[in-house]
Amino acid sequence: MVTPEELDQIMKLRGQGRTQVQIAEEIGKSPQTVSNELKKLREQSVPKTNLTIIPAQDFQPQATTVSFEPKMFENLRIADTIYATTKTPPRTNAAITELYEMRGDVIHHTILPRHISAEDYSLIHDIIGAIDNNTLQDDINPGGYKKTLNYQEVLSRHSEQIISTMDLKKALTDWGFDLKLLPTPPPNARGVVIAGNPTEVQKPGPLSFLMEIAGGLAIKRWDKVSNPILKDIPSEFTDRVRYWHETGKGSNEIDQELKQARSSQLASYFHSADFITDIYKEIKVEGPKKVKFCLSKGINNFFLFSTLWESGAESKAEYDLMFQNGFKKWVDYQDAVNYGRILGNFNRPHTRHRPNDTHCTPDELNNIRAQGWDPTSLQSAHNIGIRVEEKKLYDKMFEMTLLTGDVNTQKSSVAWARSAGDLSKYEGFSSPRAAVLYGIIEMSPTSQMMLDSLLSLYLSQSAPGPVFSNVNQLHTLLDMPPFTDICVSNLKGGIVEKKEKLVVIEKEVVKEVVVEKEVIVEKMVEKKTTPLFNYGRYSELNSGNSKMNQKIRAALDRCSLEDSLTASFTRFESHVNKLWKKTQSEPVPKERGGVKLIDMAATEMKFPKPMLDKLHQARMLRNDELHPDDPSGLKLTDTHIKKVLEATEKIIVALG
Repeated sequence: MVTPEELDQIMKLRGQGRTQVQIAEEIGKSPQTVSNELKKLREQSVPKTNLTIIPAQDFQPQATTVSFEPKMFENLRIADTIYATTKTPPRTNAAITELYEMRGDVIHHTILPRHISAEDYSLIHDIIGAIDNNTLQDDINPGGYKKTLNYQEVLSRHSEQIISTMDLKKALTDWGFDLKLLPTPPPNARGVVIAGNPTEVQKPGPLSFLMEIAGGLAIKRWDKVSNPILKDIPSEFTDRVRYWHETGKGSNEIDQELKQARSSQLASYFHSADFITDIYKEIKVEGPKKVKFCLSKGINNFFLFSTLWESGAESKAEYDLMFQNGFKKWVDYQDAVNYGRILGNFNRPHTRHRPNDTHCTPDELNNIRAQGWDPTSLQSAHNIGIRVEEKKLYDKMFEMTLLTGDVNTQKSSVAWARSAGDLSKYEGFSSPRAAVLYGIIEMSPTSQMMLDSLLSLYLSQSAPGPVFSNVNQLHTLLDMPPFTDICVSNLKGGIVEKKEKLVVIEKEVVKEVVVEKEVIVEKMVEKKTTPLFNYGRYSELNSGNSKMNQKIRAALDRCSLEDSLTASFTRFESHVNKLWKKTQSEPVPKERGGVKLIDMAATEMKFPKPMLDKLHQARMLRNDELHPDDPSGLKLTDTHIKKVLEATEKIIVALG
């Protein structure tokens, strides 16, 4: 043990450059005691005090100069003011700082490590006095701390390990995605730079398009993981040294914490299903259906996703093909291709700019859809020469069952239909040829015609219709409405007897006795009757010879209120249905259809309230006829029939 006075003497003599033996002899102690006390001084931390360092341009010591390591220099220092010089040796950029303490006739001297300046020394001299030289050279290194604390350099050291922990295939599998759906990149696909190192390029593969996004996501995730570890470390070098000295967290310890965080938190994240959804959140694609859509098509940006998702195209190539041809929806382009294959260049402009088009233009497609075609009907129409703009002709011929037989027969029917004009005048007949025959009989100036002559006239007509080979077949036709309204066919006699126009023929049975044999003979007795009311003002009723018009006129001529209403209302409903299909977008209603149809017709045709009321009453009265067990209690008058006929006339005119 030494006294405080002896310890001060040891420090003073050591500062003068005396050896341990010389100091022992001076104070009367053993050299071992002096050695122990000096060792304690080296290990002892010097309390932090204000230290002034005076920078000197040059320093030429005249007194004896004693050099120490920085720790010993600090532990022996007693002055609060020292001098510093900085020199840069030739062929080097690293400055060397030297410190000098004036100790009477002796000068203490030390050389600081190159990474510590005189200013740094003034701030951390107490720490320098507490650590050995090796620690000062290796751990208290601003380069190491700077590397740890600099964000980009942290990424540089950790990014390769981060990327290597990303297992996209496993994440996709955990996410429930079939890896077989992954697209194969084109042969000239570029590789993806890994960890920002141009020398490390991943070869193109099914997952290449995701790697770059995943790498950026990893960097963002790493920032969140590393921030809690790095946030408390000071930015200034001397503050970092003091942080290290107080916490024991040097560059190596901090780096180890980062590695542990990387291997635990990042690894578990990269192997989770959330990783894939987060990747696509980066390009603003969210939701399982949309993510799978992107994965299956190799989509790696939002513009391409939104473009394909909205268009319905399966790939960028499909989208480009569709867009180049003027379409915005893949389904429209597909329809254009289908219709184009059906039509070829038939009835379409053929120019040098598009001699071999296999699809319709957008305008052509819109026209086809506006006409109401579908691929099946358009194919059928195209086969027999019906053009796109002749959809109404096609529908009418289809409705009249004129599109039967082989292709040549149908083509002949089309040619006839174009020349015939309005086909509605042939309604109510089994065929247009039958309608022509009806006109021949009706306009005949004679009251009797031979069946075989009528057969010849029937077969000579160009209008479509079945070909009869004998009078029996013709008799069968004439024995059905509407022919029975104008004539009587007698097969046995081979004649056809015409009925007088505007005369109701009533049959009555008269008995004649011939040679005690009772024979019942059917005679034709003409009885002129007055119609229920004058229907001459209903031009559409009188201009056509459809079966329905004939039934209405016949009922009116018979003065039958019930039959007139039933026939008139049936005709009215038929045309109201056509008006609905023309003006309304939804299908014809089934529930309470009669009421809705009448209300719609009244709205579209602007019928007054009294007419609307009569039409609804007529509907209920017609139902009374169909369902007599549940009567409405209304009384049928000819006014109901007149309103129905008037409404029908207006609707027919509106339909054109």
